[in-house]
Amino acid sequence: MRKNNRVFSRSGLCLLLCLCISYLSFAQNIRTISGTVMDDKQQPLSGVSVVVKNSKLGAATNERGSYTLKGVPADATLVFSYTGYTDQEVRVADQSAINVTMSATSVDLNEVVVIGYGTSRRKDLTGAVASVQTSKLEKEAPRSVQDLLRGNAAGIIIGQSNPGNTARGDADILVRGSGTLKAGSSPLNVVDGVIFDGTFADINPNDIQSIDILKDASATAVFGAKAANGVILITTKKGAAGKPRITFNANLGIVEKAGMPRVMNAEEFLNWRQDYEVGKRTDAYLSQYPEMFINPRKLTNVNQLDWYNYDQKTPVTSVTEEQLTRAWLTRLELKAPEIENYLANKITNWQDLVFQKGFQQDYTTSVSNKNENSSYYFSLNYVDREGIVVGNRFTNFRTRLNLESKITSFLKVGANTNFAVRNEGFLQSEWGQSAIISPYGSNNLDDTASIYRRLPTGDATPVNPFHDNLYRDRKNMYNTLNSSIYGIITLPLGFEFQSNFTPSFTWHDYYNHESSKNPQWTATGGSTERTNEKTYNWQIDNVLRWKRRFNDHNIEVTLLQNAEKGQFWRTKATTTNYYGADILSWHRIQAGTNPFNESDDTYRTGDALMGRLYYSFKDKYMLTASVRRDGYSAFGAQNPRATFPAIALAWDFSEEKFMENTSSWLDYGKLRFSWGKNGNRDIGQYEALSDMTSGLHPYIDQNGKVYLFPQLYVNRMANLGLKWESKTSYNIGVDF
Repeated sequence: MRKNNRVFSRSGLCLLLCLCISYLSFAQNIRTISGTVMDDKQQPLSGVSVVVKNSKLGAATNERGSYTLKGVPADATLVFSYTGYTDQEVRVADQSAINVTMSATSVDLNEVVVIGYGTSRRKDLTGAVASVQTSKLEKEAPRSVQDLLRGNAAGIIIGQSNPGNTARGDADILVRGSGTLKAGSSPLNVVDGVIFDGTFADINPNDIQSIDILKDASATAVFGAKAANGVILITTKKGAAGKPRITFNANLGIVEKAGMPRVMNAEEFLNWRQDYEVGKRTDAYLSQYPEMFINPRKLTNVNQLDWYNYDQKTPVTSVTEEQLTRAWLTRLELKAPEIENYLANKITNWQDLVFQKGFQQDYTTSVSNKNENSSYYFSLNYVDREGIVVGNRFTNFRTRLNLESKITSFLKVGANTNFAVRNEGFLQSEWGQSAIISPYGSNNLDDTASIYRRLPTGDATPVNPFHDNLYRDRKNMYNTLNSSIYGIITLPLGFEFQSNFTPSFTWHDYYNHESSKNPQWTATGGSTERTNEKTYNWQIDNVLRWKRRFNDHNIEVTLLQNAEKGQFWRTKATTTNYYGADILSWHRIQAGTNPFNESDDTYRTGDALMGRLYYSFKDKYMLTASVRRDGYSAFGAQNPRATFPAIALAWDFSEEKFMENTSSWLDYGKLRFSWGKNGNRDIGQYEALSDMTSGLHPYIDQNGKVYLFPQLYVNRMANLGLKWESKTSYNIGVDF
């Protein structure tokens, strides 16, 4: 037993010794790393992310650029990253102090930029083009295309959503300001190389790969008659090589009002009423009736009884506090419900009632992949957003499918399709009323017997912001389908031919019923509108491209033939004064006794021819020239077509010999100049035609008897000379 005990003791001692040695070795391999991070000018960078690669261990630099990391393995690698600077990786090894100098990220001059009917390297651009790589903005959780552009592209003006459409998130876009007298000022939208007839609300921002904005006349002239206000080119995501990639993105948020003017509270409201009444009186009147409109509790120069008897036909010898208060509020012209609410100390903050913290949610899932012969990208998106106004809401379901397949070595086909269902039929409160309702107005929606249920003060205005929606039913649905089906043939000698067919459909249903149970609408017996609209547009683009390099000479030619057609149908039925109950609303519109029906069908066509030449010599001297000839059915018979030329020159002066010694402070510099002419056809489709209308007109015979006869007459004369609003512009710029 003793021998065995000694053997065991020796074995335990050896194990303990091994553990101690292992611990000491591990402790030596774990260390604390500290240091500073500077920029190119040796200024400290605050907020730089310092992370141990492939781990969750990390820190950030402070305002002095310093950082400290504890528990770092000796074989670790530190990753330094900061927005606008190139990432750096440093191995720890036996270091305990690691200082880093980070370099600002330079623009990739070989980055491919989308231009009209093609692409170009950024280095080769001759026009004014701004680009946004949306992959860098995904963490900002954009709600719309406008959010991607806002603050990220020079020369782009994005309006702010008003309180009525904050849930939808739409806002107007201007490229270099408004450039029109009477026509529309919105830029032309192009998605995946073809003109987009839909709205940006149909596009999921998570599906966008990049956005390029054409700003000067040379860059936009290839789109001719629709490009006077700039062009926004959107490229959606495609499949990536490797294993199938599944992505899920969820964004949840709260929105609330900000920067809105403050509305008077109850005390300020009464002070305003007092100032208003005093301001209407003459000095003689006010001296005869001193402190006429002052709160009787605050009188200084007159006793309450005398003050009360100012406007009493029969003076009294005693007065109660309630009588004094009622007299004061009556002099301030407050109405009966306001006076009663004041006495009961019932104050309503109407702003708090109509504004809310809106909950917004946005979910996107996508799957994509690419192999040698095909690629696909498929996404589903659901949006449900509340706005800052109670009742303001917007829902949207969007799906996108991008497919491309290589049939043979020279033939490639594909389709980019987007489908969306938007619900814009939610009823929001009349938030504008909240700024003009007295804080002492009655808010008693639940009291159906109250005469102040709709009109809080008893006057014809203002109206309770929530009342009318109790008797209103609405449906406002949009279904949109936008697609682009294309084929690309690679031909010998550097030629490529592409043909696109681009159909788009929009179905819009707007139903609205206002019930006769609303006292305001009882006289009309209820009213209903039922409108159905359908839009079908298509375009065909045939594009021939030729690219060839001859030593120092680089030539690219693009030729386009375009045809388009747009049709719109609308049927509208309205009625009032239902016989019997109007509870079925638009489900039985024929029950109304005052029906009114109308329809509207429109039709437009267009065509275009375009040619563009790009030439560069030694990649230093560049020329782009283009001309486009457009035809459009909306213009007068004397001017059915127009021509839009453009030319641009660029000089990469950083490649010249006299710039050889500037590499320490200038990597790249280019001077460019352009001139071009653009058109704007965003007018009514029948503005050039005479407008005829009909109506009943009186006829009086020689005996003075009046007859009513239907007549058809010209309401507007034809304008045969109507033509494009065109804009000529010059642009000069330096890129460096």
